[in-house]
Amino acid sequence: MLGVMGESTTADGVTLTMFAREHVDPLFRRAGARKKGRRYEFANAAGDVSLFDLYSRGWRNGTVGFDAGCQISPHSMALFRQWSLDREGGSPAAVPRMQVWLWSAGLTPPLDVEQIGLGHRGFFDAASARRCGEALAAAIASTVIPLLVRSMDRRWLLDAFLNGDVFRAHRMIGTPERTRVLLLIDDGASPDLDRALADLAASTRDPRTREGDRQLLRWARERLDLGPAMDTRG
Repeated sequence: MLGVMGESTTADGVTLTMFAREHVDPLFRRAGARKKGRRYEFANAAGDVSLFDLYSRGWRNGTVGFDAGCQISPHSMALFRQWSLDREGGSPAAVPRMQVWLWSAGLTPPLDVEQIGLGHRGFFDAASARRCGEALAAAIASTVIPLLVRSMDRRWLLDAFLNGDVFRAHRMIGTPERTRVLLLIDDGASPDLDRALADLAASTRDPRTREGDRQLLRWARERLDLGPAMDTRG
């Protein structure tokens, strides 16, 4: 069933926007996130972005389906992606940040899924929307927001990637060598970055990642030579 704005709705009139307004918006608003529709973003002075996205999975058998996920996108990664596209003769338009992420994970709390059978989460009336919303809100408050906020600290993020178990069960783009370079490059030349670049250069012997590693090495060396003039943030 579609509501007046073309949005899926339960038989008693609950839409995903109404669901988000009640159960999701207040949590991210208190945490200081920027809201864009049903996407909630944190950002730091370096231009890094972490976000939570609540999106529709359509309507079926009276159920409003949805899913949710998180992404972390360092600004240095967006710059590298744009540099790569420019070299390939791609569009000069800025690459959307939703397409440039270092880490991505779907949110899978034990949400209410009775009588759905869709393979994803949803609700079919006001009561199931409330149960679903309470479970989602608990996961957001206990896990999602603390993770997204802490990920805006580059040093914490680097340690978490390399030494912790926080990110291992989810999708991560690139290798540890690439991650270290991307998270250290904005601090300029340093012994840590020198070691990271040396490790990345050594990893170019792997044919599965060779070309991407070589491109990142070229970009990193250009960025170090050019300094702040290459930062196109804004």
